[in-house]
Amino acid sequence: MIIQFKKEDVYFSTALLGIAIVYSINLGLMPLLADEPTRALVSLEMVLSDNYIFPTLGGDAYLNKPPLFNWLIACLILNTDFSEGVLRTLPLISFFLISILHYVFCSKYVSKQIALWSSIAFLTCGRIIFYDSMMGYIDPVFALIIVANFYIILIFSKTSKYIQLFICSYLLCTLAFFLKGLPACTFQAFTLTGVFIYRKTFHKLFSWSHIAGISIFILCVAIYYYEYGTYASTEKVLRALISQSTQRTPVSTSITDTLAHIIQFPFNFIIDFLPYSLLIIFCFNKKFKDVIRENDFVFVSLLIFGCNLWLYWLSAETRPRYLFMFLPMFFTVLFYAYEKFRSQKTESYISYLLILIAVAAIIAIGILPFLQRFNFIPDRVFIASASIVAIIILLVCLFKENITNMVMLLLLLLTIRMDFNLFILPLRKKEAPESANKKIGYNIAELTKGEKLFLLYKAPVNDDILYYITSRKGEIIYSEHIAPVAGNYYIARKKQMDSLHLTSVFYQFPVSYNNQTLYLVKK
Repeated sequence: MIIQFKKEDVYFSTALLGIAIVYSINLGLMPLLADEPTRALVSLEMVLSDNYIFPTLGGDAYLNKPPLFNWLIACLILNTDFSEGVLRTLPLISFFLISILHYVFCSKYVSKQIALWSSIAFLTCGRIIFYDSMMGYIDPVFALIIVANFYIILIFSKTSKYIQLFICSYLLCTLAFFLKGLPACTFQAFTLTGVFIYRKTFHKLFSWSHIAGISIFILCVAIYYYEYGTYASTEKVLRALISQSTQRTPVSTSITDTLAHIIQFPFNFIIDFLPYSLLIIFCFNKKFKDVIRENDFVFVSLLIFGCNLWLYWLSAETRPRYLFMFLPMFFTVLFYAYEKFRSQKTESYISYLLILIAVAAIIAIGILPFLQRFNFIPDRVFIASASIVAIIILLVCLFKENITNMVMLLLLLLTIRMDFNLFILPLRKKEAPESANKKIGYNIAELTKGEKLFLLYKAPVNDDILYYITSRKGEIIYSEHIAPVAGNYYIARKKQMDSLHLTSVFYQFPVSYNNQTLYLVKK
C-alpha cells in the first residue's frame, strides 16, 4: 500500500513544526502559576510516597480531581526532572495531538483545505497562542480525550457500528472521568442523546451494546474507588467530585451573575478565540442553513457543539480553557462557511484587516526596546528589528499575492508570539510574585536541608512555595496537627508562635498569605 501525501499534508506538517518550535521557546521560563503548582505538587507527592492510589497535597487527602493527570505528570517527572518546562510538556503535546486528530478526520470527511486551516486555527487562536500553550493545565489533556470521543460518536453513529461505538466511547469517557470527574459524563450524555436523536436511532441507547459500554465505565471506576477505599473513605471523595462539578454551574452562582454571563458569553467566546473567530460572519449568510446540511461531518459537528455548549453558556464561572474541546468543530464550521461564501470582496476586506494588524504590530514591536522596563533584555534592538523586517517582508508578499491571507495571518501571529517569548515572558518572570515565591521555597529548603520540616496546623503556604520546597528537599512537607517537637522546623503563623512560645525564628516570609505573615521556626 502506497501512502500518497497531498500538498496540504506537507503544509500542515511544516506548519506544525514551525508552531512547535515557536511554542517551545522559553516554555519553562516562568515559575509555576495559577493551578500549575497544585497539579505539580500532587504529582510530586505521588512519586515521593510511591502511592498512586491516594493523591495528597501537603500529606493530606487531595479530593478535587481524579488522579489520571497526576499519574501522567508523575511519569514525566519520574523519568526526567521537576522543571517547569517538563511540567508543561504534556498539555502542549495534547494541543498538537488534538490538531493532528482533527486534521485526520476532517481531511477524510470534509476536505484537506478546511482540515488544514481549522486545525491550524485551533493551535494559533488568541487564547491558546498567547496564554494556554504556555501553561501546564489539565484542560488540554481533557479536551483531547473529549474531542476523540466526539469523533468516535460522530463517525460510528453514521456507519451503525454500535458495539465499536459504545465500547470505544465509554473507554474514552472513563479516561475523561479520571481526568476531571463528572463533566465527562455530561459530555457523554448530551452528545449521545443529541446525535442519536438526529440519526433517528434513539432506541439504540437502550440496547445491550450501550449497556456493555456503560458497564465498562462503571467497572473501571468501581475498581479504582474500591482500591481508594483501602486508604480513606470514598464518601468524602465522591462528595468532592460532585461539589467540583457543580461549583461553576448556575446552582452555585447568583441570578445576576448568571444573566450577565449569558449576555456576555457569545462576545467573550469570539474575543477569546480571535482572530479566526471573526469568520463567524460568514455563518450569517442566508444560505448557511442549507449549505451546512450538505456535509454530514460538518453538520453533526455543529450539532455536538450546540448540544454541549449550552451548559457553559449558563455557567457564570466558565473559563476559556474549559471550551477547548469545542474549538476544532467550531473552526470546522467557520472555515466550511468561509470556503462556501467567500468572495474577492471579502478577501480584500481580510487583507485590509491584516495590513492594519501588521502595522500595529510594527509600531508596538518598534517601541518595546526603548521602554525602560525592557532594558534588562540583551539584544532587544536586534530582536525587534528582525521582527519588523519579517513583518515588512510578509506585507510585500501579501501585496504581490505570493501568499494567501491565511498564510499571512499564521506567519504574522507566529512572529508576534516570538516577540512575546523574548520580551513579555522575561518581563513577567522578573516582575511576577510567583518568581519571589520560587526563591522563598528554595531558601526554606536550603535553610532546612537535612532536617525535618512541617506545616504547623496547616499554615496557609501557597502551593507554588510548597512545591519548590518539596522538589528541592525531595520529601513531602506534611501538615502537623500536634504540638511542635524539639529539633524540627515548622512553618507557622504569628498567632501559633505566640501561643506555643516559639521564639527561634530562622526566616520571615517577605509577603503575607491570606493576610497572615508566616515564619520558619524551630522548636
